[in-house]
Amino acid sequence: MNKYLLVSSLVILLVFVGSSCKKSKEKKMIGEWAYVPMNNVENPINQQVWTFDSSNKLNVEVIETDTTYMYSGTYRVSSKFMKGNYVDIKGIYMYWNGLYKIVTLKDNTMVLSREERNTDSEDQGKEGGIFLWKEFVKK
Repeated sequence: MNKYLLVSSLVILLVFVGSSCKKSKEKKMIGEWAYVPMNNVENPINQQVWTFDSSNKLNVEVIETDTTYMYSGTYRVSSKFMKGNYVDIKGIYMYWNGLYKIVTLKDNTMVLSREERNTDSEDQGKEGGIFLWKEFVKK
């Protein structure tokens, strides 16, 4: 009997800790993040500002020399047991949609690594691979 009580308590504790970590990640993610292009840091072709809001909406502003584009979609933060925290981005733009592992999320830096493309999005069958690495600094 005590063995079952111990195992049940441990499972409940792990679920509680996992859900509180997810909420912590979600709170840290809220705000404006400037994308840092790793291929051309000195002279980026365009600037991107990703804004995560508290109602799980994501807006991306792409600023080029003479044009500004706005994209809107949704995001959802989740935890996978023993794998870490993830953010699922949908409806934003076919190239950016997907499930990203949250590699780093600190007060002023965020690194996302896409591990899956959304199976229900319009980008299936399009060119390009799954892997996408995005680094951000908080604005």
